[in-house]
Amino acid sequence: MAEKPRLEDELRQAKELAETVRYGLLYGSGTDLVDAVARALTAAGMHIVDLDEEFGGTKLADLLVSAFGVASRLVEVKGASGPVQEHLVGHLQRHLETWPQLRPDEPVSDGVLIVNHQHKLHPSERSATVSARPEFVASLDSLPVW
Repeated sequence: MAEKPRLEDELRQAKELAETVRYGLLYGSGTDLVDAVARALTAAGMHIVDLDEEFGGTKLADLLVSAFGVASRLVEVKGASGPVQEHLVGHLQRHLETWPQLRPDEPVSDGVLIVNHQHKLHPSERSATVSARPEFVASLDSLPVW
């Protein structure tokens, strides 16, 4: 019986932590969204480096993500109140081009752009398509956008 209060407290703490990640992923932008993505990827067993923290400012993508046996990837995380803005893809491409000059001894395989689009709407009210322009979506074959 004495174990029940401890277990209930652990459950409460786990729910609170899960809710902050869930809320950040669904409604976050800026640092809140980046933190939620980093926590979710860490929980999935990936190693995360916060590049804004490491390099100071926003010189690079938001995160460097690696997992056992998989090359590192740059991850750019953005929140958008409307549909995905096409210029966001250029942000990640510039970061991928800049990376070798900053860390020539630490190659990355590619990059990922994660966009929380229409983040001010309830998820059930959001468009299922990332962009209204099919040509833009088709051009993303070489660059994953989540």
